[in-house]
Amino acid sequence: MRTTSLRVAGASAALAGLMAVAAPAMASVIFDPATGTGFVGKGDVQLVFSWNNKVLQDNAFAVDFRVNSVSETTWTCTKIVVQGNAETREIVQQHSTTSTAQGLVTTVARENSKGKDGAVTGFYLTGYEGAPVLGTDGPAPGSCPADPSGFVYDGNAVTTESGGGLQVTRDGTNWYSIG
Repeated sequence: MRTTSLRVAGASAALAGLMAVAAPAMASVIFDPATGTGFVGKGDVQLVFSWNNKVLQDNAFAVDFRVNSVSETTWTCTKIVVQGNAETREIVQQHSTTSTAQGLVTTVARENSKGKDGAVTGFYLTGYEGAPVLGTDGPAPGSCPADPSGFVYDGNAVTTESGGGLQVTRDGTNWYSIG
């Protein structure tokens, strides 16, 4: 009976050890949006691009990061139309979408014991790079159809954040959310 208990305990320990080896490493992203600094672990980049360690080592030079934000602003403009004795209001809803992107200075983090050719362990984000790039789709917030249309801004613009965050690329064109 004692032998059986030890075999079960030994098998359980071996299974737990196997599961620990088979489980993926915990990925890590630490990012301070106020300064543009932080760290992205190699596992996060590997997950996004479906890369194994060898592919990551070979392509780490091409990995780049940016911060992106997307907001949408909506508002209304009203035009009062008098027809005979009746007054009607014609309301037009306007909206615009604004995207902001700013690059991050990135340094490849390597295992120090191997020197400059050590295995990639992640990426250091050391601050913002250049000025933010803004893009707007739609009219300026608070504007109404061109004069002499008679539309007046109702003073009710509402802006909502609808996406963005830390993003990664390997080609400078296709960006993926990370972290």
